[in-house]
Amino acid sequence: MVITNSGRIIRNSGYVIGGSVWLEFTGRSKTFPFAITNNSAVNNGVGNLWMQFNRQTTITVDYGDGTVNTYTSSVLPGETIHKFCFNCNDYFNQLYTQYHPVYVYTDGEVKARTVKISYDRSALTSYNGGIAGVATYPMLNFLFYAHRNLTTFSTSGAQGVIVDIAELGRISPSTNPYLTTLLIYNWAATSPYVGSIPIQFLNMPLLSLGTGSASFTDTSGTNLEYLGTMPIKNSLTTLSLQSILNVTALPDSLAGLTKLQRLNLQACAFDEFPMVITRLSELIGLNISQGSSSKTGLTQIPPEIANLKKLQSLTLSYTNISRIPDNVNFCNAATLNSLTVAGSTILAEFGDISNLVNIAFLIFSNASLHNVMTVFPAYMNSFTKLRNINWNQGNNTTASVTDKKMSLNYDLVVRNNTPRTGTNNGSIPFRGMTFNLLTGSATPTAFTGAIEAPPGFVLGVNDGEVQHTGHKIYVLRNNYGATVSLSV
Repeated sequence: MVITNSGRIIRNSGYVIGGSVWLEFTGRSKTFPFAITNNSAVNNGVGNLWMQFNRQTTITVDYGDGTVNTYTSSVLPGETIHKFCFNCNDYFNQLYTQYHPVYVYTDGEVKARTVKISYDRSALTSYNGGIAGVATYPMLNFLFYAHRNLTTFSTSGAQGVIVDIAELGRISPSTNPYLTTLLIYNWAATSPYVGSIPIQFLNMPLLSLGTGSASFTDTSGTNLEYLGTMPIKNSLTTLSLQSILNVTALPDSLAGLTKLQRLNLQACAFDEFPMVITRLSELIGLNISQGSSSKTGLTQIPPEIANLKKLQSLTLSYTNISRIPDNVNFCNAATLNSLTVAGSTILAEFGDISNLVNIAFLIFSNASLHNVMTVFPAYMNSFTKLRNINWNQGNNTTASVTDKKMSLNYDLVVRNNTPRTGTNNGSIPFRGMTFNLLTGSATPTAFTGAIEAPPGFVLGVNDGEVQHTGHKIYVLRNNYGATVSLSV
C-alpha cells in the first residue's frame, strides 16, 4: 500500500492548513487497512496508525469499491484526548469504537484498489504508527508536509523495516512549524539513514528526537557532529540514539546542545565515558546502555560527573563494571534521586554511594549483587528518602535467591526501626517502601512458602519470631507499611 504520486494529497488553493482533504492510497489487498492479505491472526502489535485530534473529528473512508463509511474520533476511558486508530484487523473493535475495523472486500480478491481517507486536518495534532509486520508504510510518506498542525510523530514495532521516507527533503520549519517530537527507530539495513541521523531533522526546532536502528558507524556520515551546530541545538531537550554499537566516542560538538535535559544512549560501545557529556550542564536524566552483543571498554565514570548539577536519574546498563562506580558518589546529592545499575552479571561488590542521601529509587537489573552482599551498607541508614528497591529481572532461578533478596530488604528496614504500622512519615527511615523481587512467572519455584504472621507477631508492637521469607514479607507489609511485589 503506497501513496500515489498523483493526487497524493489534495491541497486547498495551494495551502496545507485547514479544511477537510482526501488522502489517497493505492494498494494490493483484499482487506483494509494495513493488511497485505486477509490475515485474521494479526494482533494489536501489527500495523496500526493512531491519529490524535484536539476535538471530536469525523473520518470518512472511501474504499474504492463503492463503499463509503464514516467514523468519529472518541475518547478512551480515563483520557481527555480524541483518538482514532486504523488497525490491521478488528482485534480492538470489540472494546473501543475509535478503532477502525478491518474491511474485507466483497470480491475477496487481492488486487489494486484506490482508497481515500478524509478528515479535518486542522484538528490533527499527532500521528503514532505501530508498524510491525506491515510491508509498506503510507503513514510515513505523507507525514511531513501534509499537516502544519502536527506536533508529534513516532513509529514503533520491529527494527529494520523503514527504507526511506518519501518527500523527506520537504521537511522544514515552515512546512511543519509545530512539529516538536520525532521518533523513528525502524530504519532498515538498506536505508541510507540506518547509520546516521537524517540531516533534515536537524534543521527543525525539535524538543525531542529519537532515531537509529541497526548500527550507527564510527565514520563520517553519521551526522552526530552536527547535532550541536545546526538549528536543533537551540531547542532540543531530549535525545535518544538507538544502536550506536560502532560509535566509540561522541563528538565535542554535542556540547552545543545547551538545553539538553535527557540523553539516552541505547546499545553503545564506548572505549571510555564520553567527557562531552559532563559539559551538558542542563542534564536531568542520563542513560548509557551497552548492546547485548557488543563489547564495551567503559568501566568507570569520571569525577567530572559532578558538573551535572541538575542530574536526577542515572542509568548504567550492560557496562563492563564489577561494582557501582565510585565516582557516582560525585553526583549532586541534592538532586540525584534514581540510580539504576543494569545488565551486569559480574557485580562483585556494592560500591560507595554514601553521599547520595536523597536517593529514592535503587534499581538492580540482571545484577547478582544479592549473591555477594550480606547487608546493605550501614551508611544507608541515613537515606531517609529511599522508597523503592527493585531487583529487576534478577536471577530468580531458585527459592534461595528470593530468600536472599528478601533478607537484604528486611534487614535494611528493621535494623533501625521499631514495629509501627503506617507509611513513612518523612522522619523515620524506610517506612512505606516498595520492594520488587521480580520472581518471574517462568520460575514458579522461586517462592513457594506461605505469607503469614510469624509466631509472636503483634501488629505495631512486635515482629515476632521471623523464620522464613513469608514471615518477612508479612512483617514488612503489616508492621512497616511496605509494598512487596513478587511478580514479573
